[in-house]
Amino acid sequence: MPYRFNIFTGEFDVVDLTQSGGDFASTFNADSGSAAAVNSEINLFGTSVQGLTTSASGNTVTFTNEDATTSQKGVLETSTNAESIAGVSSSVAVVPSSLSAKLGDQTQYAIPYGNTSLLAVQWTSALNDGEIVIGATGGAPAPANITSTGGTIDITNGTNSINLETSSEVSIQFDTDSGSAEPASGVINIAGGNLINTSGATNIVTVNADDAIAASVVTDSGTVTPSSNSFSIVGSGALTTSGSGSTVTLADDGTYATTYTSDSGSASPSSNNLNIVGSGGITTSATGSTVTIEGTSEEVINITFLDDTDSTYTVQSGDYYLSCDVSSGVLVIDLPDAGSQQGRVIIIKDSNGNASNQNITVTTVSGTDTIDGDTSFVMNTNYEAAQFVDNGTSWEVF
Repeated sequence: MPYRFNIFTGEFDVVDLTQSGGDFASTFNADSGSAAAVNSEINLFGTSVQGLTTSASGNTVTFTNEDATTSQKGVLETSTNAESIAGVSSSVAVVPSSLSAKLGDQTQYAIPYGNTSLLAVQWTSALNDGEIVIGATGGAPAPANITSTGGTIDITNGTNSINLETSSEVSIQFDTDSGSAEPASGVINIAGGNLINTSGATNIVTVNADDAIAASVVTDSGTVTPSSNSFSIVGSGALTTSGSGSTVTLADDGTYATTYTSDSGSASPSSNNLNIVGSGGITTSATGSTVTIEGTSEEVINITFLDDTDSTYTVQSGDYYLSCDVSSGVLVIDLPDAGSQQGRVIIIKDSNGNASNQNITVTTVSGTDTIDGDTSFVMNTNYEAAQFVDNGTSWEVF
């Protein structure tokens, strides 16, 4: 019987090697396939791709598995805890026990964080409602709640939620005596004007009046300018002045003028009496120390001065002559509805000669009464003037 040589891969044990006499077997069976001896010779080779090598000495064939590397298949050892934590070896295999060491003691609903490459991953404590993980310079991160030290923010923590609300509404507009201001980038400026200055420190704004007084003071005739912030009020002729506290008193010095000059000629009192009499359409009357001068044939009219800032202006009961300055913008004037004052006349004048650029539009209060057949009358000629009369049912221009 020939020799029989059975080879099994895996541990590569030689199971049966017998000789009953004669030559070796011509066929050798393996786990997969078979090999035939040539010249009574069979070669045993490893597969380097799979990390298996063979060697022979004497009558012994040795099978060796190579160590596994990043580029070579082979045999691996399991890693120790220290090797898995350090993460520097490429010739050992991570197993659950050493992986657990790397991940550290896990906490339910916690968050992992790195603790250098030489130590295990660490875990925060379990997070409560509204907590987030917040870092610390040179220290481990930890769960914490958002807070408002000054109490200006209301914070409500919920399941997987944080709600932030301001404790009180912040004003977006500040109304003043004239106009309003809106903060820009969260800043509102308080500035002085017209002899007022402001200053600020901490949370206080101080408003001061400047020391200076008006640069000029207008009188019935001419103007005066204060000198060194002082303003003197002195009498002249028969008038004297005196001051006490904030009061200036004007008084007669007891003497009377001996001559009174008028527009034409002069008069001298007789026995300290001066007669003021009317002439040419002027009448006079006296009560106590008051002399009243009235025109009998000439009428003094009321003048109302308007500009674009008065638009829309509603004509008042005492208005007669409206002097309009439209150099800075258009002006709309509402006449009373027709019939309320039949026969009343209103005069409107472009006083500065700008009506061709900035029109003056005349309408009525209701907007339905007509002016020369239309519900509005437009003045668009420089220095234009127009007279309006209430005929009882509508307004006419003449």
